[in-house]
Amino acid sequence: MELQRVIVIGLPGVVGDMIEAAVEAQPGMLLVRHPDATDPRLAIGYSEPHVLVVGTADDRLPPPWLDALHARPGLRVVTVDPVHGTGVLYEMRPHAVALGDVAPVDIVAAIQRGRCEPLVG
Repeated sequence: MELQRVIVIGLPGVVGDMIEAAVEAQPGMLLVRHPDATDPRLAIGYSEPHVLVVGTADDRLPPPWLDALHARPGLRVVTVDPVHGTGVLYEMRPHAVALGDVAPVDIVAAIQRGRCEPLVG
């Protein structure tokens, strides 16, 4: 079984230490450290993590990390606001919705709606 590779970035001090210790204590996880935590592409390319834990001021995913998330489907990013003690899990993964029996006109209708949802009719 492959270990879940985890990087903790942008969480200095006690909060970061506590999260790193919690990750290291899990038998199915491997804490990966990267010397340059300011460059998402380098950090991800170097360590090939499954999960990033990123410190943020307001739970929003900073643009460079959002770009990294979009570039690597399957990657999960957890933002942590150390001041408020809140977090958000971000995931980009394939998503599929069965359309059922469709005719070409149904496919065009699904495209025009901008999302695929079961068609009635």
